[in-house]
Amino acid sequence: MSDDPTTRAPVDPWIGSAPVTPPPEPSTEPYVMLVVRPRRRRWPWVLAVLASIGLVCVVGAIVFWIPIAREYPAHLELGETAAGLDRIHDAEIDAAADELVVRMFREFDADDGLAAVLEDPGAPQRRVILLAATKLFLNPAQELEKAIGDVWEQPVTDVTDYHRLGPLLKCGNTVDDQAQAVIVCAWLDHGSVGAGIFYGDWTMDDAATTLRDLRAAVVRRG
Repeated sequence: MSDDPTTRAPVDPWIGSAPVTPPPEPSTEPYVMLVVRPRRRRWPWVLAVLASIGLVCVVGAIVFWIPIAREYPAHLELGETAAGLDRIHDAEIDAAADELVVRMFREFDADDGLAAVLEDPGAPQRRVILLAATKLFLNPAQELEKAIGDVWEQPVTDVTDYHRLGPLLKCGNTVDDQAQAVIVCAWLDHGSVGAGIFYGDWTMDDAATTLRDLRAAVVRRG
């Protein structure tokens, strides 16, 4: 055999190496790429909404309570004169007044109570039976006519609103248990309720004005 390299048979240089795997055929299936977005943190918005609701509630409570705080709590004080009228004392009147006050505490659950009879010093036939109590009333306008009915058992007619005088105040015509004509008036606010039963030569306007003045004279706030 000739050693001439030009006459040697060709040799495959990859003989003995690992088999080469052909590349895979391209897939015909669609390729779906999932993109995961970072979740937004919602709790700051939740806190902001809750804080806003809380603020609205606080403001609403303050607005609701301001008119109540001007009139409640309250107590009653009556001297020997009030609104130009003189207080009458005798054993029978004082005993009846004391009994009425006891009933106010027992049946009405009042914080304070007052009952008295007053007369006009210039016209003694003009008398007023004054009844008053203190208590918290959340809705005075709704309860005023009921207050008149609670004070007076007889039917009350010609009920007139005297809110123009300042407080919630109404008056009406009625009769007592002896069929004597009288005028009954009542006021009601967030901290007090009162009624006047007017005997004698009173007009309804006079009675309303007098009860307004009696309210100012006997009710003490705070």
